[in-house]
Amino acid sequence: MNKKQSLPRPQAAHPLRGRASLMLLLSPPPPPPPQLPPALEEAEVPPPPEAPAAAPDAQKVSLADALPEPELGSSDMPTVGSRNHRLGNCKPCAFLHTKGCKNGQECPFCHLCERGEKKRRQKEKWQQQQHQQQQVQHHQLQHHFHQQVAMSTLPPVLPALSISAALSSR
Repeated sequence: MNKKQSLPRPQAAHPLRGRASLMLLLSPPPPPPPQLPPALEEAEVPPPPEAPAAAPDAQKVSLADALPEPELGSSDMPTVGSRNHRLGNCKPCAFLHTKGCKNGQECPFCHLCERGEKKRRQKEKWQQQQHQQQQVQHHQLQHHFHQQVAMSTLPPVLPALSISAALSSR
């Protein structure tokens, strides 16, 4: 080969290699667009209207106070324990529908609940407890499964050799 003749210079394999890529890296970023989109402005929330001044003799009214409580011993409240029946906070009398309640109006349990209400509530409570136990067991099994998967993806650990065993093998 003649010294004047040289091999053709290899072309860059990638268009951004060489001086062109250096120029792109060193050039300043393009200018921002001439018009930016309008910014969202927070609208001022007007203050709440002022409440009219309460008259000095004004009374506060609550719904509980507005509803008259039935008279004790009436069909709407036969016992002291029936007081919270309307709110669902009563405890049914276990004896009313079986051998009869002997406590009369002073019975601390509700006489308005239907027959079987006590048993229905007990069953509902038991079912809720069973459901909660099943959820706890499910979460424990999931946790155990994820631990097993994590352990199976780890590389096996070689047993450690004692120093004396390593020296004796020499």
